[in-house]
Amino acid sequence: MNDEQALALLQLEDIVEASNGTLRIAEVHPCEDGASLYIDIRLRTDAYPLRDGGTNFRKREPLILRIPPSVPFKPPSLDFRHLDHAGKPHVNWGRHLCLFQSVEAEWIPSDGMYGFFSRVDQWFKAAAEGELDPENAPLHPPAVFPTVSVWYIPYKNTPEIPVGAGNWVGVAGLKKHSDSKFDILGWIPEGEQSPEGLDTTPAVLIDRPLAHEYPDKVEKLFDLLETSGVDRSILNNFFVTRAYDTKLGEPLDIVVGSPMRRKAEGEPLRQHLSVWRIPSDAMDLLRKSFDESEDRDEHIKSFVVWSHTATTGWCYVLENRPEIVIRRDENTPSSWLRDRSILLLGAGALGAPIAEDILRAGAKQLHVVDDGTVKPGVLVRQRYSKQDVARSKANCLAKRLNDLALECEVIPHFENATHGLPSYVDLTSIDLIIDATASQAVAHYLERLAGNGNLNSPLASLSVSAKAEHGMVTLCMPNFVGGPIELVRRSKLAVFSGNQIDTSAAAFWPAQDSERIFQPEPGCSEPTFVGSATDVSFHASGLLQIALRRLTSLPDTRASCDFLPGAASKMGDYSDGPKSFVFSLSNQDTEHIYKYHIRISAEAESAISSEIARSRRVSGIEVETGGLLFGEIDDSHKTIWLDRATEPPADSEASATQFLCGTSGTYELAQSVNEQSKGSSRFVGIWHTHPVSQPNPSNDDLEAMVHLLLEQDRTPRHVVMMIVGFAATAPVPKYYLYRKRDIEAFVLAYLRKEGLVR
Repeated sequence: MNDEQALALLQLEDIVEASNGTLRIAEVHPCEDGASLYIDIRLRTDAYPLRDGGTNFRKREPLILRIPPSVPFKPPSLDFRHLDHAGKPHVNWGRHLCLFQSVEAEWIPSDGMYGFFSRVDQWFKAAAEGELDPENAPLHPPAVFPTVSVWYIPYKNTPEIPVGAGNWVGVAGLKKHSDSKFDILGWIPEGEQSPEGLDTTPAVLIDRPLAHEYPDKVEKLFDLLETSGVDRSILNNFFVTRAYDTKLGEPLDIVVGSPMRRKAEGEPLRQHLSVWRIPSDAMDLLRKSFDESEDRDEHIKSFVVWSHTATTGWCYVLENRPEIVIRRDENTPSSWLRDRSILLLGAGALGAPIAEDILRAGAKQLHVVDDGTVKPGVLVRQRYSKQDVARSKANCLAKRLNDLALECEVIPHFENATHGLPSYVDLTSIDLIIDATASQAVAHYLERLAGNGNLNSPLASLSVSAKAEHGMVTLCMPNFVGGPIELVRRSKLAVFSGNQIDTSAAAFWPAQDSERIFQPEPGCSEPTFVGSATDVSFHASGLLQIALRRLTSLPDTRASCDFLPGAASKMGDYSDGPKSFVFSLSNQDTEHIYKYHIRISAEAESAISSEIARSRRVSGIEVETGGLLFGEIDDSHKTIWLDRATEPPADSEASATQFLCGTSGTYELAQSVNEQSKGSSRFVGIWHTHPVSQPNPSNDDLEAMVHLLLEQDRTPRHVVMMIVGFAATAPVPKYYLYRKRDIEAFVLAYLRKEGLVR
């Protein structure tokens, strides 16, 4: 024996000495170098009281211990020296004790023989109590010891066969990849036509558990099936037919199933599948015997004689049936993608790895939209090959993903995402839209679609900073009013208005001169970010994970923005921690003249209400009040965002008939708001009240517009006037957008009316 086996024997002797006669060594069998060491032992079992359903052991169980030469990295094994317990759970081949569900996970080499016999003690205790396979736990299948290098992968659930309901005889429908690899894609009962395109092999599924025995002869296999209630004559006829139909030089495989699996607590027993192979040379002997006679009865006699000596082998079975296998991503955020239809915009650095993640998560369908071609420079960080250069990214990515054969249909669209997206993708069938283009044009196009009510699914937008050190993901839920442009704008305001400027936020909205544009081909290529394959892989998976977590937690009317420090960040960058924001719906209204969408923040509304209450308290209910409005007017989306409302400037004049908004400190305030928001919130108009009248513009209001748009040194293009009618009792806001050219035309018309100009 080698040194490791000698150490194991010493440890065994220590255990025997400490056992007070419970364990005894009967004989140690000498072994040659490189061989296993066999030791006969006796185990007294009075410490394992028998309970109903348990295994009734002998008073002293004779066992043989095998210590392999690779101990302790490979554990010892233990067998009974008799067949008394054949058919009991976790007794394989009638003798072998199945001690470990997973050797890799449960065997600890440093524990040596002490850990091994601790496991033996647990096994005997559970066996005597009938708890090796308790009813309320998943059922551990028989151990796998294949003898033939042939692989079967079952994908299709077996027919429902309740225990005691009768056996099933038919064929398994196969997709053949090679002579050694087969997918099981269906179960066809005897007598039914097999689907076109599938090979078949005999299958017998029985309605009761088999003994954990694996016969090495065809006769023994058939005896085993017969004792399980399968009619021998049916077996003979069925397999003779199959053998007669197979070609010379081909083996014959037989799928045998029995209810010996349980996926989870409380579930019924499912079929445990094994595949037995009768070698080609044995099959050829049978086929030759058929050639000697055309009489079927003679064929069956030949088959019976042949079965006494014909050997079998056991193929590998790699389970993938949903009734047996728990997905490795079960109950993870990615499980949301299962059986969903996803629209992915962009097949580049972020889009390509995201697409593969979606595929592996079990999505039903994936649309990939990208009008780009693969350039040689992108190979450093995008998942394409040299053969893909000068080809469509969408088509190349779809081909690679479809070649993975993961049951997700990948549909490429070599299209610009801003050109008629609804014409080639049915947006009503999409469960999630992911924008991985980092394109402002695409973001604005999606904003337009959202504003027109064409997006009824969640929309996630992912991007990385200029050096791929930070990532950002926004998510608009289906009933959140607004799209990625509004959401990024609100995120920016939340970051800078709340002084939450960490390194991630600063990376996306840097100071004007702090970041230089990177062009891979200086002077003639589109600007992009600097980053490696590892950088973008980190962000693609991380940002997708965040978006999926948000999907399962946000209400339909909310949206979110999350920043993710990346692997390329300096260690100090993590000190701030990731920044996350959740946004509620803005209060909405419609502007009266041009029908722009009004989105007014809760903060602005609160400020207006507070000022109205203050004025009522200080000046009385009939005195008007007002102030300035800050936000943004977006003509392309016909949207007016009102972020902030102020109280009256100090030099304002207010009475029961009019409110004249002052200018004291307003220029400085406007500069401060603009700088703090990094240009996203500016002076856009004024607000005032009509305490006891309709919120309609008066002549004084129009004169104020003339003054704002025509009579100042730096006049804006347009301004918003918000009038709060009946402010004294039941405030009703109304909004008016006035453009400079409209006011000029109004003044000109007035002057002509008065005869002051022609």
